[in-house]
Amino acid sequence: MKKIFAILILGTLIVSCNKNDSDKSAYKTNIAQNETASDYKKTDFYFSLPGKDGKDIRLDDYKNKPVMVIFFAENCPYCLKAGPYIQSIYKKYNPEGLSVIGISIRDSRESAVEFQKRTGVMFPLAYSGKEIAKNYGISGVPFIYVLDKNHNMIKMWAGYDEQYDSDIDNTIKKVIKI
Repeated sequence: MKKIFAILILGTLIVSCNKNDSDKSAYKTNIAQNETASDYKKTDFYFSLPGKDGKDIRLDDYKNKPVMVIFFAENCPYCLKAGPYIQSIYKKYNPEGLSVIGISIRDSRESAVEFQKRTGVMFPLAYSGKEIAKNYGISGVPFIYVLDKNHNMIKMWAGYDEQYDSDIDNTIKKVIKI
């Protein structure tokens, strides 16, 4: 009787283990299919933030596109100076495939609205970017980044000065392969 009981327990354990392994296998398959379907690898620079216009701005929405990111504050004089220049970059290179995203380090939508009013920028603006800014290693604003189509950082500029313009322009040309 003890032998039969031991065989039953052993059989139950084997069936349970196999079931668990097949569940794990199905789970892994679903994950792999989802990763393949999205075909997007999140880098350290990934973000999903609320947008000024009410829709979230997610970096993966710009999959396979180079992106320029500018971190700003609406009352920062250097940010206000950089805004029109970045807008000119957006206007010039967006038809060539470059996307531009502005990210306010403040938590209010009004910060993005005010920045747009004061600078006239037309590219997408997000807010609540303080935590994301840490991933980018920023210590102040503005910080300007160019990411390649896989969203790896190509180049960064701390602050803004007109002397950066030609370097920014040349970097963008390389990234979009002009």
